[in-house]
Amino acid sequence: MAKVFDVVVGGSGMGGLTAASLLAARGLKTLILERQHTVGGYMGDFYRGRWRFDAAASFVGAVEKGGEVGSLLSEIGVADRAAFVPVADSFRLLLPDRELNTRAQPYIEMLVAAFPNQRRQIERFGRILSSIDAEVLRLESLNGWRRLLVPFYCPRLLRYARTTVGDLISRELQDPAPRALAANFPATAPPSEISLLFAATVLSKGQRGGLYYPVGGTAALARWIAEAATQHGAELRTGTAVAAIEHDGLRVRAVRTTSGERFETRAFVADFNPCDVLANLEGPETRHIRAAQRRTSRFRYSASAFIVYLGLKEGLHWSKEFFFNTIFETLDLENLYKTIGRGEVPDQSVIHVVFPCALGQRGGDTAAPTAKIITVAPYDLFARWRGEGGLDDYHRRKNELADRLIERVCRYLPSLRGAVVFREAASPLTLEQWTGNRRGAMYGLEPTVNQFGPMRWPNTGILRGLYFCGHYSRPSPGIVGTCYSGRFAAERASRDLR
Repeated sequence: MAKVFDVVVGGSGMGGLTAASLLAARGLKTLILERQHTVGGYMGDFYRGRWRFDAAASFVGAVEKGGEVGSLLSEIGVADRAAFVPVADSFRLLLPDRELNTRAQPYIEMLVAAFPNQRRQIERFGRILSSIDAEVLRLESLNGWRRLLVPFYCPRLLRYARTTVGDLISRELQDPAPRALAANFPATAPPSEISLLFAATVLSKGQRGGLYYPVGGTAALARWIAEAATQHGAELRTGTAVAAIEHDGLRVRAVRTTSGERFETRAFVADFNPCDVLANLEGPETRHIRAAQRRTSRFRYSASAFIVYLGLKEGLHWSKEFFFNTIFETLDLENLYKTIGRGEVPDQSVIHVVFPCALGQRGGDTAAPTAKIITVAPYDLFARWRGEGGLDDYHRRKNELADRLIERVCRYLPSLRGAVVFREAASPLTLEQWTGNRRGAMYGLEPTVNQFGPMRWPNTGILRGLYFCGHYSRPSPGIVGTCYSGRFAAERASRDLR
């Protein structure tokens, strides 16, 4: 006899864990299925000998009281044991001709201090982003008949709905350096294609609530939420992938796994690519399913990343480093991301270097010191390397690229020279294999004008009992965005299952 659950959650990224923990806390019998043997997705970690590495994520926002992550932790009952270290004052920007850091002042104020001749333009740029974010918050509070008055309550949202970051930057800023720094967002498309509403939300939330590192590493946050879900009665099965989602043309009826188990359920929450969800549907094909398939065929995925994990010598003064360093080898981000979009590795790029060991014991990590180098990379190039030369040639090229990247970073961060005793590289193919994200997409769908907010993949609507969350779904990519999506899915499922 098949086991029966109120809800089955497929995937344990931040969206799926958020949805599962909320549903379980509300008394719904919940099952979490995760294809890997650990939870967290990009929030995971791994060990190599005495070194522990954060797999992809580096920090999180909105953990303060009232923030989305902070509210989630309180609601599911783990806020008292979840600890975070503030890191917003330990960001450094390294340009070809200067260095800027946030130990002195917040981001916009830092730009004003660095480029006083652009003060008026930078401040206006910041005010526009802040006003857009204020209207996003206002929109979230509107309900009932007030939703009909959105044009009156939120005029800037309508005004800038189809505007890109590049549109505003080209209008407000003239100097190449402020332009590049103002376009420095967690996205992998040219500024001329990134939604301005997305940029406003990211920058304002970061400045309003701060940025934090979970004590014990980024994976600790995923584990806290997973533990809360199981404490509320959810069942978690790792190493178990979804094979089929059975439906009768109207609603979800059951879920089968690759190991042959079958679970009857009234709802399925998918925390993975909607393309794969639709491919796993088993039942009558409806016009809603066909329409959804057409829409997924137009998805524009974000680019992937090339990551180099570094094990460092102990006994050096890593606490003097900045936690997060961004190296701008080029200020032309428009051309940079277009080059990557063509499947090429640019000669000059934007490189992020993270030093968790800079936090010392504040980070709660007793493992040996580590660093992580991240830069945007095209999937197709690595796939071609593997296809043309086989695995041996692919690994050789990947290691050569890692060595060149380390050397480039050492020009800006000389403390790394001679301090690296272990290194391992992850390509877009590695990320695809490990997370299941097609093409190793770092942010799911790119937050372009046509793929952000209400234009993003919906949290429900194809079949009754089928819900979506994660960085492919509304409202946005990023840790906070995926937590929101998990809450959206949980709220809708809770109402429908009453």
